[in-house]
Amino acid sequence: MLAAAQKGVDKALAMHKRSGNPIAVWENGAVRWIPPEEIDVPTAEDRR
Repeated sequence: MLAAAQKGVDKALAMHKRSGNPIAVWENGAVRWIPPEEIDVPTAEDRR
């Protein structure tokens, strides 16, 4: 189950990066926007 959820997150990150859309993350009690050029999309090898 966790692997399937992580695969969906990775797919969404890649889609945002490709389309040039930023992502929002919660960090230190505040929302932080990450621009597409800074989005790190993990590969299957990174997950091992």
